[in-house]
Amino acid sequence: MDSLNLPRAVKESVVSASPSIIVFDVNETLSDMSPLSGLFEEVAAPGTMAELWFTTLLRDL
Repeated sequence: MDSLNLPRAVKESVVSASPSIIVFDVNETLSDMSPLSGLFEEVAAPGTMAELWFTTLLRDL
């Protein structure tokens, strides 16, 4: 914050402000994604593509 040329009151309000919401990214932490590889293989796709598919899905949301 010191590198910003803001008035002291603005800096203090930004530093002391509490967030109104906190978001945790728990995808793949609380969900077991390993069964997806079997589903990919059932449709003749490499099972290893499941992880790439899921990562791409999350990125594009």
